[in-house]
Amino acid sequence: MWKAVPAIAFAVAAVAAPSVARSTHPFKNIPVVTVRASEFAFAAPATIAPGQVTFRLVNAGKQLHHVTVLKLEKGTTFADFEKGLKSNKLDPASLTAMGGPNAALPGATIDATLTLEPGNYVIACFIPSPGEETPHAMKGMYKSLVVSA
Repeated sequence: MWKAVPAIAFAVAAVAAPSVARSTHPFKNIPVVTVRASEFAFAAPATIAPGQVTFRLVNAGKQLHHVTVLKLEKGTTFADFEKGLKSNKLDPASLTAMGGPNAALPGATIDATLTLEPGNYVIACFIPSPGEETPHAMKGMYKSLVVSA
């Protein structure tokens, strides 16, 4: 059932206002996209620029959360993703896992830097709550992300 989902990706979760900032790293000027996570909700920008970007997961929730960035393959829409997720028939061939921040404990922050090409993406959290098998994405913890110049 959901045993294939971890192979597809891991996820995004967030709550407060989304933001894009510049890194303070002395060698690179990479945009930072903040994703705020809580139980089954997240906040993140709807659109970001292509190229290198650091995803900063801020876990404001009481459970473990993470961010997985999934690229929707050509011909796959966000509505297709939602339909597949809700019907438990998500087509792994319609997605490419790009990576993302590993799981963050409640109150923790973790970063991951990715290189994204223009296109349509989904950010999602596939971690289940303690004692459950249902991933957080099935509880609404996913969002569309457009990468566009």
